[in-house]
Amino acid sequence: GSLTRRMSKSNYSQKMDKQNLFQKKRKLLSNIEKYKSDISKGTKEKHALQLMIDTYTKTPEFGDASKFQQELDIVSQKVEKLSQELSILNRDLDLVESKMNLNMRHSLLATP
Repeated sequence: GSLTRRMSKSNYSQKMDKQNLFQKKRKLLSNIEKYKSDISKGTKEKHALQLMIDTYTKTPEFGDASKFQQELDIVSQKVEKLSQELSILNRDLDLVESKMNLNMRHSLLATP
């Protein structure tokens, strides 16, 4: 009797695992989208600031270009950090997807 009990228990935990993986994947995907949009906003901001710096450097009477330089540095750091976070999320997503694939293969093998 103990063998069949073990089998059904592992089946149950696999089902739970599957649901958890799906939830994890959904969450990761939505986070990835959020980071991608933040990065694209940040990149646009960087370009705009770079343009301001160029303009102010070419036309000093407009004012001091260095005030934009500080902002540009901050935005650049932010985008850099977001990009790092994004690559971590993508790595996590890869892990979750490969686990899901393993589970699928496993359940295909397990099905009589």
